[in-house]
Amino acid sequence: MRPAVRIQVLMAFIAAAGALLVGCGGSDDSTETLTTSSLSKAQWIKRAGAVCLNESVPILGRVNAYEEKHRAKTPRANEVVAGEAIRREVPPIMTDLIEELRALGAPEGDEEQVEAFLLTMEEDTQGIEDGPPLSSLVELTPKYADSGSLARQYGLLECAFG
Repeated sequence: MRPAVRIQVLMAFIAAAGALLVGCGGSDDSTETLTTSSLSKAQWIKRAGAVCLNESVPILGRVNAYEEKHRAKTPRANEVVAGEAIRREVPPIMTDLIEELRALGAPEGDEEQVEAFLLTMEEDTQGIEDGPPLSSLVELTPKYADSGSLARQYGLLECAFG
């Protein structure tokens, strides 16, 4: 390749890379766009259900481990520890779960329903972080009532946590 052509190719590559970098810049909008999946609704529900089951299993173990590590001497203090355990351990697990579900995309034509479910689950999770402390995992179920209702309406029973 001649030097002039080589420089032109290099310049074109640099220009293309620059355009990509500009397009990949961060945004203040934390919600990602949900893509359309090639999965049918039944296939999507099966995969999403497996994600919900696999990701939610560690909740009890992680909350119990935190409580054990920070066990207090009085019942009231233990309620505070339980609340701290839930606030620290549950949101990261649920955030990972939501990200995995979002990565699946949504069946064609169901994007709005799936997006509504995921956004509501994010709001429910945020409520755990920002809301009043919980004293036990039993109190966690009502916190996911809204997203649980949407999950059931869609047929996604394994993700109906509330």
